[in-house]
Formats: sequence, C-alpha cells, structure tokens
Amino acid sequence: MSRMSLLLTAFLLTLLPSVLFIALVHEDWSKATVAISFLALVPVAIAAVPFLFHPGSKGRVCAAYGATLLLFGCVTRMGFAVFLFYLPATALMAIAAVRMAIKTPAHMANQLDNPNSAAPNTFPPARS
Repeated sequence: MSRMSLLLTAFLLTLLPSVLFIALVHEDWSKATVAISFLALVPVAIAAVPFLFHPGSKGRVCAAYGATLLLFGCVTRMGFAVFLFYLPATALMAIAAVRMAIKTPAHMANQLDNPNSAAPNTFPPARS
C-alpha cells in the first residue's frame, strides 16, 4: 500500500467506529448523549490533522507521528471498552508515519536507479 492510502485507511478506520457509536447512542437526545457524540468525534479530528499538510512534507510526517501518539493516548486513557476499536487505526497511522519518514529522496532515487548517472564520486582517491 502507498503512504497516502495507509493514511486514508487509518482515517476511515477512525470514522467507522465513531459513526457506529453515535448511531447506537442516539436513541434519546439528552445533553450527555450529545457530549458523548462529540467525544467520539475527537479521534476522527485527530486522524484528519495530517491531511492539512502538503504531501511529502516534514509537517505531514510530524503530524502523523503526533496523531499516532494522540490516538494511542485516547485508546489507553479512555479505556479499552469503546476506544478499543480505534486501535487498528492507531497501528495503521503509526505504519504510515514510519513509511513517510523513511522515504527515499527524489535525487537519491534517480542516482540509485541509473548506474550511469553523473553522481559525484564519494569514495576517497586510491593510493598508489
């Protein structure tokens, strides 16, 4: 999977439990129900933050790492009862963040693909 599809899948995996949870809770429209609904949308907002940055930028990588930590914090802090369903999204967000961080720069990819490129020689000169 590509980096972007992993990030999108992680976002959708946070959206699905939130929508299902809100649909199950909204039998009556009390103030507590509305508060719980907004609480269920917090992980969705956290997972959406990396999409605010330009693809391939360091900001998106940092946002993905931050979203991973915040989602994991939500899972552990809010308990494993409801927020357990956000654990797969947290794992996918972590995988996407790591894959975005270790990408090969474009100038290095061209040199590695083409052995006849005009890449500078980085080895020291041979002694005679």
